[in-house]
Amino acid sequence: MSHPGLLQHAIAVRTTYREAYVPLIVSGAGAAILPRFVGDLASAAGAKVMELQTPVVLKPTLVHRKGELAPQYANSATSL
Repeated sequence: MSHPGLLQHAIAVRTTYREAYVPLIVSGAGAAILPRFVGDLASAAGAKVMELQTPVVLKPTLVHRKGELAPQYANSATSL
């Protein structure tokens, strides 16, 4: 996957295991932008934690298959 605007060679480690972020950072594998509560954990584990100057705002989007949703999801989706 290519992301022209990013420095691809600067990525040292990728993981899908959220539990691995803090140990990897503390051991020197790199840096990451993480939720504040993870930053608190990382700080307690010895990492340097800094606030971003510009806040990150997430705008979630619901994406689903065509047709009706399963009943357990249909009620919550209509209230969004």
